[in-house]
Amino acid sequence: MPLWFPKHSSQLARFKSKFQKTCRHQKLWKVPNPKLRKSLRQAIIDKITTGYKKYLEDHPEQKKCMSDPQDMEDMVNELFEG
Repeated sequence: MPLWFPKHSSQLARFKSKFQKTCRHQKLWKVPNPKLRKSLRQAIIDKITTGYKKYLEDHPEQKKCMSDPQDMEDMVNELFEG
């Protein structure tokens, strides 16, 4: 990684990688109760995307190389279908 490359870029890339890996894994989990499934998804969205959006607001230079927050919400909304 070049010396001029922002340190937080690698941290954000690690976060993105772990988020995607977790989503792939938890997508296989089954939550049969639709209300609980919706509640779990919303809790994850509230926790994850709020901080992610704030980070992107604070570091606008990162926006072009990272996922859109809506893409993350779409991934979360696929979880727990089994």
